[in-house]
Amino acid sequence: MDGRGATYLRLDASSKERVD
Repeated sequence: MDGRGATYLRLDASSKERVD
């Protein structure tokens, strides 16, 4: 989770398995 943390957080809601 770097500068795109906000983007990852959004995907995390749909893909909790992709939360590296």
